[in-house]
Amino acid sequence: MFYNWPLFPALVTGLLFALHHSRCLGCLLDNRAFAWTAKLSYGIYLWHMVVLELLVRHWPTSLADSLSGRVAYVSVAVAITYSLAAASFYCVGQPVMLWLKRRGEAKRAISTHGSDRRSSEPGFA
Repeated sequence: MFYNWPLFPALVTGLLFALHHSRCLGCLLDNRAFAWTAKLSYGIYLWHMVVLELLVRHWPTSLADSLSGRVAYVSVAVAITYSLAAASFYCVGQPVMLWLKRRGEAKRAISTHGSDRRSSEPGFA
């Protein structure tokens, strides 16, 4: 497969290095699709192997031999992976992050309010 080719990691590394130092590449890649992929990246990381394993087990072997079958395989894998990553981000990740943020704000409000109250009561220095 293409990913086992030793030049592929070198090309990706070179692209990432050039991206850091190039304004043109940064402008090309600074768009909503890449921003959304960045937002879902952890979910994509978590789900991609599950999706690939299920597709390997259930994908018809007759489609795996043709170019159109491979394109379909990759398209289905990407679509399912992005769908699961988006669902897990918006249904689990984002609500948990909001809950933790509110919880942290509530704790800060209680600790700030409690310290002000104690200092105003008699007997507290």
